[in-house]
Amino acid sequence: IPTFNAGTTLQACLDSIAGQTWGDFELVLVDGGSTDETLDIANSLLTTLGTRLVIHSGPDEGPYDAMNRGVSMASGSWLQFLGADDTLYAEDTLARVAAFISEHERSDLVYGDSVMASTGVRHAGAFDLDRLLFETNICHQSIFYRQELFAGIGPFNLRYPVWADWDFNIRCFSNPALNCRYMDVVVARYNDLTGLS
Repeated sequence: IPTFNAGTTLQACLDSIAGQTWGDFELVLVDGGSTDETLDIANSLLTTLGTRLVIHSGPDEGPYDAMNRGVSMASGSWLQFLGADDTLYAEDTLARVAAFISEHERSDLVYGDSVMASTGVRHAGAFDLDRLLFETNICHQSIFYRQELFAGIGPFNLRYPVWADWDFNIRCFSNPALNCRYMDVVVARYNDLTGLS
C-alpha cells in the first residue's frame, strides 16, 4: 500500500509494482490530497491494473494515518507498505514472497531485507524482540503483515508521527501467539535519504 508524493520516484515505485511477474495483488494508493501530478501518475496505471488499482486522495494526519486508511480499503489477505520513493527489489519479489507464505501458512508476519539507498547495504537479517527493542527496527517496506493483525493488534498509533511502524512491530513481536518469520529475500529498495526518517 504505497503512500506517496508525486515525481519520478513515484513513477519508479509504481513501475516496480506493476512490473511484477506475480500478478495476484491489489494496489491501494493513498494520497494526502496532492495538487501536483500525483493522481495523473497513479491513474496512468488504470489500463495496466484495472480493478486491482484503488486510489484514494484526501487530507490525512500524516503517513501512518494514510497507512491505516489503506488497511481499511484493502481487500487482500496480506499487506505491504511502500513509500513513493521506495521500490520492490526485483521483478520476482512478490512471487518469491508468495511462495514463502505458501510454504509457511501459519505465519502472521513475514519479513525480509531492504537495501538502503544511502549505503547500498542490505538491512537487516533475522530479528527477535530484544533486537527490535534495543538495536533497530525492521524496514516496514520489507514486511508483509496478515491483514487480521490490524484488527487484533490495532492500527498504527498516530501518537508516533515517525516511528509508529516500530511500535506496531514491537506489539507484534511481543505477542507470543503470533508467528513472525524471517525470509532470506531482499524485498525492497528503501530510500533512507529523504522523507520522515
